Amino acid sequence: MNKRYILTVKYISAEGKQKEHEHFISGTTEEKARKTAHLIRGHLFYAGYKSVRVEIWQVIATSYKGTVREVKQ
Repeated sequence: MNKRYILTVKYISAEGKQKEHEHFISGTTEEKARKTAHLIRGHLFYAGYKSVRVEIWQVIATSYKGTVREVKQ
């Protein structure tokens, strides 16, 4: 089955501002999504960002109105 995940990345920049980005991953397993989340988190910590948090959301339905997501922990 073709699974889709959204990785929501939240962190604090060097200027002290809170930032948030989302990355879409399609056609992958939950394990690959977790590995990608750890990789992103590691890169941001290495770059000097603080309070890095990466959430993994599985896309369970989509429609023309938007995306319904379920958190995966």
